[in-house]
Amino acid sequence: MKRKGLLILVEGSTDFVFFQTKIMPLLSQKYESVSIIEYSELSKREVESWIKSFQYIGWDYLFVADKNKAPCITKRKQDLKKIYDCLDSDKIIIVEKEIESWYLAGMGEKLANDLGIKIPPSTDKIAKKAFERLTRQSLRSIDFRQMLLENFCLDAAQERNKSFAYFLRKLKEDP
Repeated sequence: MKRKGLLILVEGSTDFVFFQTKIMPLLSQKYESVSIIEYSELSKREVESWIKSFQYIGWDYLFVADKNKAPCITKRKQDLKKIYDCLDSDKIIIVEKEIESWYLAGMGEKLANDLGIKIPPSTDKIAKKAFERLTRQSLRSIDFRQMLLENFCLDAAQERNKSFAYFLRKLKEDP
């Protein structure tokens, strides 16, 4: 039996596109409905209101954030819980390092060869700046991201990025 719904809170538009394109289809068997909200432009009060409202109607939620410069995932979760009192640690997903690392993790070999890019065996430490250095001058970052999404290999992404593999395992669990 499907669960009622899932609210996924993501930082910004790059995260939104990734989740809408690659994650929502994975959730169609588990949830009747999925909503994705960008929280970076919302106030603390608005974020907490979204979470509490969706919990009230029986929805699950996940709060997704980049690790950024935090020394570890636990510290990043603690920092987020200080900002948003209503967060449950088990509902927080930390992307190692930034969402661009997940985009790159799923890059197929053919696309990499076509673009002349050597895919690192692990994308765990890839930040936005390193990701953007991979794009050619004639290829805008937005176009590169789109190409990665169109040619995304879920299995490769799990092998190349620990936080992405963890996230997929978390989706399979019952909250």
